[in-house]
Amino acid sequence: MTLRKLIILAVAAPALALIPVAANAANVTTHDAAHDVVSGGQEDDTINVPEPLRREGDVLSLRVNHRANVVRVTMFEDQLTRVRKGDMAFHVFALRTNEGKRADVSLLTQKGKWQGKADFFSGRTTKCRGLRSNVDYAKNSVQVTIPRRCLSNPRWGEVGGGTGVLTEGEAGRIYADDANLDAKVEDDIAFGPRVRRG
Repeated sequence: MTLRKLIILAVAAPALALIPVAANAANVTTHDAAHDVVSGGQEDDTINVPEPLRREGDVLSLRVNHRANVVRVTMFEDQLTRVRKGDMAFHVFALRTNEGKRADVSLLTQKGKWQGKADFFSGRTTKCRGLRSNVDYAKNSVQVTIPRRCLSNPRWGEVGGGTGVLTEGEAGRIYADDANLDAKVEDDIAFGPRVRRG
């Protein structure tokens, strides 16, 4: 599923109020360049206008912890704030397993719904019992914990993440950052290195 499609799904859901290193272990952290948020109009085909002064939504790192029973992914941002009325913050995570299976988790937060609700997508599957998420505004982090059974218990996985803010109004813009790409976002989330089960 593409980053743009994940954004559209997150926004359309009315019920919802990294420098890579080789990985042979259960933990991998990748780092993303600071000050590399880009923006685009809500109707634009590309999101590519540099926004070097924007701190909100600027991803700094993505930490993956592949445990025996769960995969825990934590995305750290320069500044994570509660959005204003009418705006939405979205956080998306993508996982690809050694079997070639793909899973995506999206989390949308809005005014008054500061923790949001995590949505799971994998092929035709939209359920993942035990999926948990946490938005920690004090630590500027967003975390999802995905049971390995929802991913068919993979030996290893590659993980990517991205975040952004959608502002309201006719002049509204999308401000976005990919955890594994410096100063750009693409149609799909970029994957980090393999993280083997610990």
